[in-house]
Amino acid sequence: MAFNNKMVLITGASPGIGIEFARAFSKKGCKLILVARRADRLHALAAELGTPCEVLPADLSEEKEVLRIAELTKDQKVDIQEQEAEWKNRKNKRELFRNPSGWHRTRCDRCSGCFR
Repeated sequence: MAFNNKMVLITGASPGIGIEFARAFSKKGCKLILVARRADRLHALAAELGTPCEVLPADLSEEKEVLRIAELTKDQKVDIQEQEAEWKNRKNKRELFRNPSGWHRTRCDRCSGCFR
């Protein structure tokens, strides 16, 4: 799969493996939508990456936040979704990733192999 200019939505983008996915996709030339609770960490990561990033702070354990992020991204062509957020409520996860805006439902379940 060619990654250059693909749009990648990463939830849980500020802690742990979410950061590493953001770095890896950035190195491949992807544009990123970064979602996590900590706005300061998201902005720092976006500045570090130096690639096109949209920063969307949100607590995805709250249904209203899930709906807000779905609304904000509904007109964007998201090619890959990387779901690293901890989901306390599975209904919220389904709501965001139910394809509300025609998102391509590509999910890179074994992304570590993509970046070797």
